[in-house]
Amino acid sequence: MSDTQRGMMMEQSIWKKQYDELISYLRSDKNNLAVQQAISIMKNNPALSYQSVMIEGLMGIGNLAQAEKLVESMKNYKNDDQEAIKYGIFAIANLLKSGGRVVEALVYYEAGLQPDEVIHCPRMNAYGKICREMALSRFGDNSSSQRLLSELAAAQENNDKYLVVLASAYILVGKTNLHQTFTLDFAQPLLDNIDDYIYPGLKALAYIATICSDCYNENTENSIIIKIIELILRCEGIKGDPNLIDEFYLRFQIQIQSLPVGTSLDVWMKKYLKPVLDYQKRQESLLFPNLPNEPLMKTMDCLHCDGRCCYDGVYITTDEENEINKLIRKYPEYFQQVPPIFTEAGEWGFLFHGKRTIRVSHEYLSTDYPSHFLPTKCVFAYSNGECALQKVATEKGYHPWKFKPASCWQFPLIGLFNENAMERPHYFGMKDPGYCDDEHPGYLAFMPCSKTDSEGITWKRVFKNEIQYYLFQLAKKNDEKIPK
Repeated sequence: MSDTQRGMMMEQSIWKKQYDELISYLRSDKNNLAVQQAISIMKNNPALSYQSVMIEGLMGIGNLAQAEKLVESMKNYKNDDQEAIKYGIFAIANLLKSGGRVVEALVYYEAGLQPDEVIHCPRMNAYGKICREMALSRFGDNSSSQRLLSELAAAQENNDKYLVVLASAYILVGKTNLHQTFTLDFAQPLLDNIDDYIYPGLKALAYIATICSDCYNENTENSIIIKIIELILRCEGIKGDPNLIDEFYLRFQIQIQSLPVGTSLDVWMKKYLKPVLDYQKRQESLLFPNLPNEPLMKTMDCLHCDGRCCYDGVYITTDEENEINKLIRKYPEYFQQVPPIFTEAGEWGFLFHGKRTIRVSHEYLSTDYPSHFLPTKCVFAYSNGECALQKVATEKGYHPWKFKPASCWQFPLIGLFNENAMERPHYFGMKDPGYCDDEHPGYLAFMPCSKTDSEGITWKRVFKNEIQYYLFQLAKKNDEKIPK
């Protein structure tokens, strides 16, 4: 071996040691230290891995705006190290998730996991999958916590201590995000997986999820609240899910402020959490900024809806039909109920007509099911209400809406995403645009997700995911750096 080769190996060893130290800082929630060290190292070695650490560190201390600026330079970076590239993509996804842009984050998780490619970075893929499932719990995917249990089992089998910790915390967080009940007996082994000293942020998050799910009774709440605060105060910033920390503070604010450590938590919240929440509000202000915030609407939970929007099938384009055919051939096990020809001619009175998916019989149990709606459902809908197109995409690592027809994921904002999208909010609270005659008195106004409420929240927040995804789709048409 030549002196040059020995020198290169020694230099690589030094960089590897420094990188490992940076990662350990991040995992132990020493985000400020990780950022400072990364800045120092990057002066001599601006590698993609260190930029990813910088994003994670900046995100942790609440500086999402600076992290977002760093993303732009990362998009131009070329690196043959697939693991470094994946980490960079996942760092961007985590940033988007923390900033309240979950629907966009899922595009980047798909790009990092590369479900259509065979690139072997098993540990980094496992890390990406665990982070993605946390995002999916915010997105409203009811099965994400179950998949996290599988990721936990795999991490335990591989004796990967950090992934065991990450999955354990996110299982509890995901269930809480989805309002899935669980007992302290279920939570305790997961809590025990997380070392208080090494991972204070994740332990605090796991405890918050458990206490917000009412696993503790009133007699033990104060001691747990104090423990959570003590763990949080050991952290230079936020780990995992900033909105859950905010939920914890708002829910137990009176008790927190009565405690000696309450004042210290207020200072911590102002320093680390408030900038993240302010960033999220700024992002929401970019959703159709020229349109009014009214009408106000009730929040909608698709998990507990009867899915009547699918009763008449869905109108699709020829391109969408071709993509669905490819998907069926690739994953036939998800489409056992779908015949080879799954479209037919459809119409709604004299207002419109086109090609739609065929319908099958379905019994709706809700008492307010419209009498002019047929007892049918789209052939791609399972009997439990899940969409086969969304289910296969989600479970195989794609964006949940990747294969869904546009009129599905845009619903009930049909008609808003046209040329006049920036001129009016929509039909909410107005005459139903689907009114045709007595036999067809309307469609959209008969949906639970179209009801206005004077005490509700802005329609922009209710349909934030749909609007963000629409604007993201427009942006990526003109930006080759955004994952397609």
